[in-house]
Formats: sequence, structure tokens, C-alpha cells
Amino acid sequence: MGWTYRSNCLLVSGVPVEVFNKFSLTTCRIAALFVLITAFLKPSILPAWPYYLVPLIGLTATLWGVIWWLGMKLYMSWTGLRLIVTRKAFIQQEEENGEWVMAYEIVRHRWTADFVAEGSDEEEDTIL
Repeated sequence: MGWTYRSNCLLVSGVPVEVFNKFSLTTCRIAALFVLITAFLKPSILPAWPYYLVPLIGLTATLWGVIWWLGMKLYMSWTGLRLIVTRKAFIQQEEENGEWVMAYEIVRHRWTADFVAEGSDEEEDTIL
């Protein structure tokens, strides 16, 4: 049992937390179904490409990212290399309101051997 069943916590309106959680879960499921269904409804004015193509690409964007990630992992395991990504952000304080903002960021990618010999510096094993 979760903490909501063991506690006697009530929301401000006097509704128990577990009732509110079930209501929130149901609302989120209905909203997700609404988005999935309405994305694939046939429009009144048909575009030049199949009408389902744009929502299909949009909804599968995460899948394409996972496929890319798996491809990189496979490549790294086959070649014995690993990709090291280093980021260095440069932030500065604005003169007007004193908020800190990132002016720019330097991102470096380098392939290194998957192993580092004892007593050696990782920089020496870098493959360009």
C-alpha cells in the first residue's frame, strides 16, 4: 500500500488524496486519448502528402531518438570507442535586472578508446 492509504491526509477541500490521485490519473488518460485520436482525424482540406504523416512523425519522434541512441551504443561496442561529450557554459550577469544568463556554450565531442591504460592520462588516448 502506498503512503496515501496509510495517511489520513486531506486536501484543502476535504477530499482524500487517493480520490484526487484517481481523478488526476483519469483526467490525464482522457487527455492523452484525445490527443492521440484527434491527431489522426482526416482534415477537411487534404494536404499534398498523406494526412496522417505529420502526426505519425511527431508521435514517433521519441522512438527515432531511441533508435539513434541504440545505434550509437552498438557502434561504440563494435569499434571499442566511446564518445565523450564535454560542455562548458559561459554565464554572465545582465546589467539591467541582475539575472544570470548563458551567453554561449562550448560543446566538444571526442572519441576515446574504451579503456585507459594504468598510469596514462585519458587525454593521451584520444583518437581524432
